[in-house]
Amino acid sequence: MKGIANLYVSQDIDAHTNYTDMLKSRALHLFEKTDEAILFNGLTHTRTLPDTDIILYYSALYEATVSEEYGSKVDALLADAFATVNEQTIRRMNPGLAKGLSTLLYLADMHEKRGRYVEYGGKRDLIEDYCFQYARHLVASDTNGFLNGSFGILFCFLNTSFYTRKQKHIELLLEDIDAAAVQNLHRFWIRNANGDNRHEIDFSLANGQHAYLLILLQALERGISIDRNYMSITKGINYLLQVKQDVDNESKKYSFFPESVNSVTHQRTYSNRLAWNGGDLNGALLLYNAADTLSNNIYLQVADIVGTSSLMRVKEEETLCTDGSFYYGAAGVAQLYKTLHKLRPLPAYENGYRLWMEKTMDFLEEELQHGTYQSKENDLLNGLVGVNLTLLSFINEKELSWSRICLL
Repeated sequence: MKGIANLYVSQDIDAHTNYTDMLKSRALHLFEKTDEAILFNGLTHTRTLPDTDIILYYSALYEATVSEEYGSKVDALLADAFATVNEQTIRRMNPGLAKGLSTLLYLADMHEKRGRYVEYGGKRDLIEDYCFQYARHLVASDTNGFLNGSFGILFCFLNTSFYTRKQKHIELLLEDIDAAAVQNLHRFWIRNANGDNRHEIDFSLANGQHAYLLILLQALERGISIDRNYMSITKGINYLLQVKQDVDNESKKYSFFPESVNSVTHQRTYSNRLAWNGGDLNGALLLYNAADTLSNNIYLQVADIVGTSSLMRVKEEETLCTDGSFYYGAAGVAQLYKTLHKLRPLPAYENGYRLWMEKTMDFLEEELQHGTYQSKENDLLNGLVGVNLTLLSFINEKELSWSRICLL
């Protein structure tokens, strides 16, 4: 693809560099092999709303290469997307983050910040107001996931110009969330289920407490509802630390943090999964961010223990990782280690990043032979888009921003 090969230049210096050099060469080969399939399927697939995963993909290519070809393609895709929105069609569209209107707003704002003109067609206020009202409805119905719930919309508002133009809307949404949260002196958690599951405290990144607390940290950093958010975050993290267990390799209990806790029976459910969606790396990610924002050394120490201990887990039974995808697979783990290294530049995390990039490529080579991603080429979380963006970040020396929409 245009400009991609120029992002990586071999540097024959020492054994460490040679190993990384070899991995990047392999990553470039795989990237070029899968890129054509992503773009072909992204352009031919029809949807009511143009696929935001494909817009994100082109946006990352533009950021990486600064090629006018990609910039113009993002211009056109965003204009087409906004052209499909009106008072009637918006009611049939997903306002959430996963391939939804919130991501459309996020991508348009990101494109503007790069100096590009976005043709909103007068639709920005319409979409923002619809998403805001829908988010309040989601909070009232305990639908608070990151990908498809209220917190994905809140993330969009906090990370676009909405936050400077309509901060009162964010404050109202945070008031709704605080009123719906389950909290006392020692804990804070937010429901994301109804009926029999309403007592389950989920600790995943897609649907649970880790995502909620990371997004509340973003609100705190922007000076919004400081006292309330500070209390919610500290109580939420303290509760997470209360349910932390000691690992026991002999008993094959490899995870520090539970997958979920029943708030009535207090029964904890643990899983050995290590993934973007769930597992100990989510906990380390939250604790490093909180340690930095709140200047809390205890959070930093726990994050170091949890994060570095996870590096010893590489076998399938220790990670439950069986594919190269971003959501549950090796690509998401690799990108997590890249983010942890950025937050806490320990050599161990850099080594973990390279190891999991190699595992991602091992999986991908086999999966391409078996057609694993057929019909899922243009999907971020479960298809080739997420894997290829992870490869792109590895090849490129520039720090790319696409992973921020995944809280990384």
